[in-house]
Amino acid sequence: QVQEQEEHAHEGLRRPGQQAERRGERGHERRGNDQRKGRPRRAERDPDGLEVIRHSTAHLLAQAVKALYPDAQVTIGPVIEDGFYYDFAYKRGFAEEDLRAIEAKMQEIAKQDLPVSRRVLPRDEAVAYFRSLGEEYKAKIIEDIPQGEQISLYRQGEFEDLCRGPHVPSTGKLKAFRLMKVAGA
Repeated sequence: QVQEQEEHAHEGLRRPGQQAERRGERGHERRGNDQRKGRPRRAERDPDGLEVIRHSTAHLLAQAVKALYPDAQVTIGPVIEDGFYYDFAYKRGFAEEDLRAIEAKMQEIAKQDLPVSRRVLPRDEAVAYFRSLGEEYKAKIIEDIPQGEQISLYRQGEFEDLCRGPHVPSTGKLKAFRLMKVAGA
């Protein structure tokens, strides 16, 4: 388990208009900028916006881990009160020294400003997709979702993950983060 906490406010991100996707009345849909008296709200000052930043940063973490440790399986990575965590299944536990390499890879990916996109698959197709990637934990999570449900996936670069969203529009919006600790079970 790897956990994160923000160091600084994230510059240049507005909420909800610059999220890649936003849950609407009919599921996920894009929305325009939220203007208050001509000035956009800042995501880091808005609890929902901060959650989007943290959640998107968790995906950045998972992408970096997969790039550095291709055999690691991605499990779950929720937002928590003061950051987020992500669980991985890997042949060995991650050590504190791994955090610096992972964090550097996260910075590299963020600088690429990769667009974040969403797609939806039928449940069984999503199970087959994650199995084809060797992501057994994700396949099992999806199998627990009722038949007939549509499954949303979010992609940034070569990394794609099961997710409800919403997310920032691109990895370049994730500017300030620090990996704080490793926990093993």
